[in-house]
Amino acid sequence: MLSSFLRCAAGPVICCASCWSQRKCAVRIVKTYKVFRKKLSTTTSLLIKTEQVFTRAGNFAERLAIVDHNGRYTYRDLYLYSLALSRKIRCALGCLDGDIKEQRISILCPNDVSYVVAQWASWMSGGVAVPLGKKHPAPELQYVVQDSQSTLIIVEKNYLELVTPVADSLGVKCLQLPGYSQFQESSDMGQLEKCGAAPVPDAGFVVTDWKDRGAMILYTSGTTGRPKGVLITHGILYHQITSLVKQWEWSKDDVILHVLPLHHLHGILNKLLCPLWVGATCVMLPEFSAQQVWEYLLKTDCPEVPRVNMFMAVPTIYVKLIEYHAKYFRQSHVKDFIHSMCQSNIRLMVSGSAALPEPIRKKWKEISGHTLLERYGMTEVGMVLSNPVLGVRVPGAVGTPLPGMEVRIVMENATRNHSSYTVIAEGNSRETKVKPGMEGKDGELLVKGNSVFREYWNRTKETQESFTSDGWFKTVFSFRSYWETC
Repeated sequence: MLSSFLRCAAGPVICCASCWSQRKCAVRIVKTYKVFRKKLSTTTSLLIKTEQVFTRAGNFAERLAIVDHNGRYTYRDLYLYSLALSRKIRCALGCLDGDIKEQRISILCPNDVSYVVAQWASWMSGGVAVPLGKKHPAPELQYVVQDSQSTLIIVEKNYLELVTPVADSLGVKCLQLPGYSQFQESSDMGQLEKCGAAPVPDAGFVVTDWKDRGAMILYTSGTTGRPKGVLITHGILYHQITSLVKQWEWSKDDVILHVLPLHHLHGILNKLLCPLWVGATCVMLPEFSAQQVWEYLLKTDCPEVPRVNMFMAVPTIYVKLIEYHAKYFRQSHVKDFIHSMCQSNIRLMVSGSAALPEPIRKKWKEISGHTLLERYGMTEVGMVLSNPVLGVRVPGAVGTPLPGMEVRIVMENATRNHSSYTVIAEGNSRETKVKPGMEGKDGELLVKGNSVFREYWNRTKETQESFTSDGWFKTVFSFRSYWETC
């Protein structure tokens, strides 16, 4: 089955030997490399200063950043609202020096501008953001708040009733966010007048070196035990963002439609932080709706909402979009119109977080003309592998290592006193090596690089056990290597 799509793959190929669709997920590693030139600020080294998404807002002050069910927001709006909220955070926590020193702040907000403001404000105040799942029941919310040792919960008013009992039982303070109209009127309209023509005011942040500071704690799904908090620093987040910006050719002219949850990496990194990093626009829907997604994908330019040209989702969402298409778009001329609109208006469509079944890939290609870009990543390592924006995307393949990332496929050699491993194949964005005679062997995928997480929160033993003795993160996913040439 694999040979049909590997036949024309020049160079080493790594394949996942276990995925939910029982279809082999190939990881195609080629010997091509372009040096990724890091875009730094006025400092000479990333070790001195790590750029922040909110400190870049001044570069795009009047550009449209967020469109949601409440309205439209520029980067200047986001910055000022976040700055005002960061002051309230410090006040609520009794912080007098402007730095809450990596206290954890749980965030429970809908998929709209309030989430972005809460995230940026947490970082501006020197805190670590801990996103909560808005559909999670109270016991799960309580577990995350307690496990992360959060000292404050930022909550949008519609979720106050859900989270108040949790906060009360743990003795954690709640800070309620107002609605949009109140937000706009009460937060910082005075500051808007004060700063005049300045893109954003000088906030005089106490923290100047963000690299090793905690940025987020994201919780794993807990499929093999209780969910673990994955601590990501600002330096790690910088690498996760900039590698994807480079790989997927993000620009300020992009407009992405956001329909994913905001307590997982896919929705936070790939669909929110990447566009905000470059000054692009993010159109946020409160919930996924097949009808609304199709409306946005087929929408032409209008004053309220710019035309969407990027879309990313999980395979189940593409299934629902295909089902809606089959039910409501039956006429041939309508299908032709949809195909033409997607081809001319959408530059990139991505599928991730689960293996993409081949029938879905083929059907979506038939409907939209787009071959979905597949990629591979984890909460602990960010995005590790990605197919090219331009170039051939092998069916089932999840691409090549991103700049700064290395991968290995290994077989464990267990002995009585210790465990070691035999390398089957290894590669990075420059080159790939497959050990002679090891082609087609199964093994575990190991990852190393700038995007790998720092630790599982308060779980020293689990953190140590998740890495090999020579520093490789163990994904516990099985892959298979091949070498075939055209």
